[in-house]
Amino acid sequence: MKKISVVITAVLLLIGYTANAHQKTQNAQDRAEKLTKEMVKSLNLNASQEEKVAAINLKYAQKNEELLSKGKDADKKSEKREALKAAKELNEEKQKELKSVLTDEQYQQWTSKKDEKKNELKGKRKEFKNKEKAEISKVKKANE
Repeated sequence: MKKISVVITAVLLLIGYTANAHQKTQNAQDRAEKLTKEMVKSLNLNASQEEKVAAINLKYAQKNEELLSKGKDADKKSEKREALKAAKELNEEKQKELKSVLTDEQYQQWTSKKDEKKNELKGKRKEFKNKEKAEISKVKKANE
């Protein structure tokens, strides 16, 4: 009985997490537009830069979407690693293109902002994992 309630709690947590993740999915066009708007606002892009950045963001959002679907469908860890490697290579290509459009100062601002977001996301993931572990341990203690 104790094990069943632990499993049920874990499944419910997982379902809630998955449902939340699905709500946040957007198509490539939406992600590219959102990112471009953010870049225009935070980097004060001129009209020419905005047009070029929008094209770059859309191009790579579409390519990443293809990779994500391949990675999700992959059965083997090696296939998933290959998809991840390809995504990293795409990101490097994108950064080179962005660097050619942005001024040095704008590019520096953008990379700093990306690093901040990356660290914030890592913190949120860690917080979620800790919260999940705490919930599971509570259920285990309650069932003892």
